[in-house]
Amino acid sequence: MMYDIEAAFKKSGLTVEEFERIKSEVRADFPNDDMMFELHIIRILNAIKKGYWRVENS
Repeated sequence: MMYDIEAAFKKSGLTVEEFERIKSEVRADFPNDDMMFELHIIRILNAIKKGYWRVENS
């Protein structure tokens, strides 16, 4: 692992279900590239933490 996505998740305030949904969607975009997967997860979690992005109920 390049990035500690679990630590970022714990600071994000997301539920486990929200985090799993985000991971699933990002993994679909990067099925064979773990570094890009982790980078995008970190970017999303940082955007949520800063209030730039929200998880919408689906």
